[in-house]
Amino acid sequence: MALKTAMALAAGLTLLAGCASRYTPTPLAANFPTTKQAKLQAAYHWGVISDSIEKRVVAELKKSPPRPVYINEPKEPSAFQRALATQLTTSLVNDGYVVSRTAAGSLKIDLDVQAVTFSANRPQYRYHGERAVLGSGVWLLSEVEAPAVADVAVAVGALDAHDWFNAQFSPGDTPKTEIIVTVSVSDQYRYLARNTSAYYVADTDRTLYGIVDPKPEEPQLTRTFQVRGDI
Repeated sequence: MALKTAMALAAGLTLLAGCASRYTPTPLAANFPTTKQAKLQAAYHWGVISDSIEKRVVAELKKSPPRPVYINEPKEPSAFQRALATQLTTSLVNDGYVVSRTAAGSLKIDLDVQAVTFSANRPQYRYHGERAVLGSGVWLLSEVEAPAVADVAVAVGALDAHDWFNAQFSPGDTPKTEIIVTVSVSDQYRYLARNTSAYYVADTDRTLYGIVDPKPEEPQLTRTFQVRGDI
C-alpha cells in the first residue's frame, strides 16, 4: 500500500512539473504569431514603400477639404530620407495634389525615420519542407499543409512550388537593423493623417539610413620597464 501511495505521489509531482505555475511574479515570455516583415535591399524598394505610404496618406486627406501640402525634410537627411521625400513629392504631384515649396498656408508633412539596432545573430525561421520528383513536372512538398499546397497550385500553376515557397524569404540571417517610418500630416492644431510602418534593412546598408557606427578603439601600446637595484 505504501508503495502504491509513493508511486501515485511521484506521478502527481511529475504531472505538476510539466505544467506552468498558476502564479508568477512576472508575465511568461511568449512568441507572437508568425508574421512577415519586408527587407529593403534596393532603391526600387524605397519607391515601393513611398507609393504605399502616399496612398494611405491620400486616403486620409480626402476626408478633409483640399489644401496644398508641404514636405518638411530633416535638416540633415539620410540618403533614405532624401529619397523618400523626393518620391513622396512625385507621387503626390502625380495624384493631382499641390505640393508647396514653402510651408505658409500648407499642411505640413513630416517624415520621421527611427533606426533601431537589435542584438546580432537573431533567430530566423524559414519554411523547411523537402521536395521530391513524383513524375514529369510534378513535385511533392513535404511538411506543408494541404490548403497551402492547393493555394500555391492555383497561384503559380506550372512553376516549381518549392522555389516559390523559398523565394519569398530573404537570404541570409535576420538583420539586426530595422527602421520605423512615420509620416504625419498636420496643421498648427491637429494631425490630419498619420502612418507608421517597420522594415528590415541590410546590416551592410546602415549608413544609407543615417546610422553611423562608432569606430573600434585602437589598442593602446604600453611599455614595461624593469628596474634593477644594486644589492
